[in-house]
Amino acid sequence: MFEIQQQPAKLTHLNIRTEKHGEDDVRAVDLKFERVGANTLLDELAPGLRAALYQPPQAGNQTDAFNGELTALAFPQIEMPLRLDGQWPGYKASIATGIDPDDALVLTSELKKQKVEAVQGGSAKHEFTLSAYPDDEELVRLASALGHEVELTLEAPKPAAPGDEGPEGNGEE
Repeated sequence: MFEIQQQPAKLTHLNIRTEKHGEDDVRAVDLKFERVGANTLLDELAPGLRAALYQPPQAGNQTDAFNGELTALAFPQIEMPLRLDGQWPGYKASIATGIDPDDALVLTSELKKQKVEAVQGGSAKHEFTLSAYPDDEELVRLASALGHEVELTLEAPKPAAPGDEGPEGNGEE
């Protein structure tokens, strides 16, 4: 599963909304992030995605030492951005909004609405949304980070260990 460790990402949008949890109204937020970098970031999302979207430069074009040998768009006629379908709950997001990375916000979140854009020359852009349930203090810190680059770590949910299924998923009837 997709994970990143202490990578720069820009918080580009913050949407505050209310969800119904049974009879209760619960505050939720959608946090939209953007990462731009070498097209190798596509390998983090899906093995083979970079190789599918890029090819080596044609004769006469210079290779890029930063991005490696796959820098020319393989199919420039494909409309970008591409959307990656799915929603992935249970992600642990650590968002360092200040100077001290040990003072990061840690939120359980759902990863969704992923988009990638392959750019001629070997760079790529990755946009995605995290949905979470911050408390008041966390919401203020997120609002102050809006429009700024943060240091982001996303940890995928750990697979359940055998015997950890709980009463509904243990196969007993």
